[in-house]
Amino acid sequence: MDAPGPERRLAAVVAADMVGYSRLMEIDETGTLARLKTHRIELIDAAVAKNRGRIIKTTGDGMLLEFQSVADAVLCAAEIQRRMARRNADVSPARWIQFRIGVNLGDVIVDDNDIFGDGVNVAARLEMLADPGGICVSAAVRDQLGDRLQDIAFEDLGDQSVKNISRPIRVFRVRLEPNPTIGPEDAKNAVAAMSKKPSIAVLPLVNMSGDPEQEFFADGLTEDIITELSRFHDLLVISRNSTFVYKGKAVKVQEVAREFGVEYILEGSVRKAGDRIRVTVQLIDAETDRHVWAERYDRQLEDIFAIQDEMTRAIVATLPGRVEAATHDRAKRKPTDNMAAYDCVLGQTWVYGWYVDRDATFQQVAKELEIALALDDNDSDVHRILAALNLNHKDHDKASYHQERALALNPNYDVVVVQQGELLTWLGRPEEGIDWIKKAMRLNPYHPERFWSHLGRACYCAQKYPEAAEAFARITRPDHTHHAFLAATFAQMGDAVAASAHAAEVLKLEPKFSVAVYLATQHYKHEADRKRHEAGLLMAGLPA
Repeated sequence: MDAPGPERRLAAVVAADMVGYSRLMEIDETGTLARLKTHRIELIDAAVAKNRGRIIKTTGDGMLLEFQSVADAVLCAAEIQRRMARRNADVSPARWIQFRIGVNLGDVIVDDNDIFGDGVNVAARLEMLADPGGICVSAAVRDQLGDRLQDIAFEDLGDQSVKNISRPIRVFRVRLEPNPTIGPEDAKNAVAAMSKKPSIAVLPLVNMSGDPEQEFFADGLTEDIITELSRFHDLLVISRNSTFVYKGKAVKVQEVAREFGVEYILEGSVRKAGDRIRVTVQLIDAETDRHVWAERYDRQLEDIFAIQDEMTRAIVATLPGRVEAATHDRAKRKPTDNMAAYDCVLGQTWVYGWYVDRDATFQQVAKELEIALALDDNDSDVHRILAALNLNHKDHDKASYHQERALALNPNYDVVVVQQGELLTWLGRPEEGIDWIKKAMRLNPYHPERFWSHLGRACYCAQKYPEAAEAFARITRPDHTHHAFLAATFAQMGDAVAASAHAAEVLKLEPKFSVAVYLATQHYKHEADRKRHEAGLLMAGLPA
């Protein structure tokens, strides 16, 4: 009896290779690897998963992917190339990371988790024919797709003779048309918004120790800060290669800012003394040459890499908030000339139920977010806001999905971390929520007051009433919702006098308050949590 042959199957195969890998590695090995890793995690892996593909293997500068659908394979390749082009827009051409991609439909041999055969070989040869940032596909792919993908067109390059393939290959170049879901005005607005983003250059931290070994620590910490800050899509961060030209040089902040066209500069130093290390950083407003924020970190020199990670998290969690606060201060000094931005601020009124049509506003916000998601679905802020919007519509599953995406994309973002705690509270897991909220407070010691409100709510749901009262007491100008929680909290603690006093404040600030209407704005998944809140409010004497 003949032994069975190797497993074969028909597959859509994608071969991708980085352009100019050796040149970029020679110029900046560490920086190139770091940027390539970031693109892999944030863009490529997510695009492959989104389009139902799998990564067969990766090399230093390339990868092999497999899809069951030809359409999924081409859509994934197009998404990677479009989004890489957008990422390169803020980078000098000499530092662009670009890929060539080939897509083939053919027979492959399966061996464990790897694939081989003619289908793979043709994909690899198609990749070599593609332009930097481009895609080439075989005739089999083109014939299967026809005109089904409206935003993708094909240009016939004719038969091509390629290395190690005896027969000529009919090749088509993919022409990536503009994304049809994004109109010209949307694209224009997106570019305008990008140009308005606060911008920062992180200068190499200065090694003040006289110890050459600390040079690696200082450089590594600087690179980590740049990489992690780049996760914040509201910040334009100058690349490592650009700022490291100033390593070891005396600089004038305003001249550096002018050269890079940035508003803020982060500089600092590293000093080792015995078994301790001290890192000092300061944020400078280049326009006024004013220190916006400064901090000092002292640690035991036991595990240098753990210290590097800890300090990176601490700096990155705090810095965007300081930049945002400084940017707000700048804005106060100028009248707005952007009515769209002003209107966006007014759009937040739906959350507070002021004077707008809540449903209409929700639909408008959702539409804007869909545009943002189409531009870049790896934006943690977009997923964070989508989580909040879905929670307001009590779609806990969708809220959880977007919140998980936001947290995976930017785990050091205090606003994302605190929202994780808030969501867990609504889902009936307040003990876990408390841990996440306290983590956000540690990440950003300058956190906004509303973090105390989130903590108070979580403590109330966890029936930790004294801790809830303490958290709400930290709010300097409580509104009627804070007084309502305090009234319920003291009622649960059996303090009728305090509960009554806060109930009176609720009715003073909101004379039409009723427990039923108020609870309709809360987002509890479990009825038991809603009932506990209701019981406290009614015990405090608030009207049903």
